This record gives sequence, C-alpha cells and structure tokens, in this order.
Amino acid sequence: KESTARVVVWREFGVANSYTLEASFAGADFGAKAGVHMTVADFLNMGKVLCDSILDYFDPDQTRIELVHRELLVLYPDTTEEKEANESSAGEESSSEDDTTAAVARRGGGGGKAKKGKGG
Repeated sequence: KESTARVVVWREFGVANSYTLEASFAGADFGAKAGVHMTVADFLNMGKVLCDSILDYFDPDQTRIELVHRELLVLYPDTTEEKEANESSAGEESSSEDDTTAAVARRGGGGGKAKKGKGG
C-alpha cells in the first residue's frame, strides 16, 4: 500500500528493510494464550525476541539465516516461483508483504479471525 510507513520511509529515506510489529493487549485468538490478555512479561519477551532477530540479521555468520531461509523454502516451495512470475508479468508490481500474505492465505494459514459479513 502506497501510504504505509514502510513505503513512505523507503521512498523518502531509502530504507530498504523496514518491518511492522503489531501486538494487541487483547491477546491471541488461537493457541495456548487464546482469550487471555497480554501481560507486561509477554511484551518484554516479544521485545527480547525482536532484538535477537535483529542481531541474527546483522550477524556476519549467516548460517542461522540460511537455515531459516531453507526451512521457509520447504514450507512454501512455490512462493519464489510465483514471485518471479509476478515480477516478470506486464509491469505489475506487488509488495513482498502482499505476496507472503497471499501465500499464507492459500495454505489456510494466517491464524487471524475471519471477518464476518453482514449475515453474521
């Protein structure tokens, strides 16, 4: 989307890697913490894991990153082929976030609540 912070920061400042971390005080709608509000400890842990991930990203030894990349290729083997096909099509551009979201949706993933229509 053209107005998202990631796109604006990339255009205005040339920041190539920008991510959004979203969280909710209401908690998860699935898994072990379904229906339970997030606590300060949950958010502290989220920050710790985020910082660990940033350190992995900039680690000169990219072994761990390569392992994760290989695991993602096994989990989503057709995503790379689809992205290349989309990029080579008639000038249509799509964000990697949209590509990833579409790939997860095709596999029934995402974990979020489905939006209900007018009927309920």
